[in-house]
Amino acid sequence: MGCKLGKLAASSATNNTGKLDDPPPPAPTDPRLPLTAKQKYNMLASWKGISRAMESTGVTMFLSQQKLCTGQCDYNTTE
Repeated sequence: MGCKLGKLAASSATNNTGKLDDPPPPAPTDPRLPLTAKQKYNMLASWKGISRAMESTGVTMFLSQQKLCTGQCDYNTTE
């Protein structure tokens, strides 16, 4: 039962013993980047969530920054 393409994909993913092939190793990270592969993945995943709602996230961050800096920050200084 099932479609022919599903059976074909399942049969091509197994080797002669019927076990699944090992996945390929992850690509090496850039040596200039001081992060492990897991840290890089976590950072990219968190930015995916932020990018889904970029405008509302920006407004929220701006307002929270304003609450923190009320009376402490002076943005009108010219140097």
